Amino acid sequence: MLNELSDYFFSNKIYEKLHIDKEGSLEEDDKFSFDTPRVVSPNFCSSMIYFEPFIFDWCQQVASITNAIGTALAVYYPPGGYLGWHTNDDCVAHNLILTYSASDKSYFESRQKRIYDTKGWSIKINEFNRDSSWHRAIAIDHRITFAFIYDTKEKRDIAVKKFNFTDVQNWKSNI
Repeated sequence: MLNELSDYFFSNKIYEKLHIDKEGSLEEDDKFSFDTPRVVSPNFCSSMIYFEPFIFDWCQQVASITNAIGTALAVYYPPGGYLGWHTNDDCVAHNLILTYSASDKSYFESRQKRIYDTKGWSIKINEFNRDSSWHRAIAIDHRITFAFIYDTKEKRDIAVKKFNFTDVQNWKSNI
């Protein structure tokens, strides 16, 4: 299921057809003081891909198979792309993040730690409880990320097992 999506996305060069939205810069993001939680970062270079044909259906299928409440994020980051510091304080949910990265150089970062992508698909989990868990994503190479939300930890953990990953990063427990 995962390779079906990444194969489709990259073999059809969907990224060449996307409009990349860009606001702010990484330099501005690096100067952020973390004094006020922010739900959405004003610094980003990415493209929301949820409504792209095939991707929308794929997200719906994954949500259905895994009993997700829904898809919270479906985004493409071009080389040099990013989503700046933010907290998701408006969300109370158990999160499953699926990322496809073209290299092992891109990363997900909290204030205390960087988690580098593996080449290909990887999975991260966490919980959002309005507790200002600062994080951001930096793409050195092509990167696509999908976040699915669940109303219970048990449902999220069952969903994780359906993907058969041996290495699951719980980024909140690692910070």
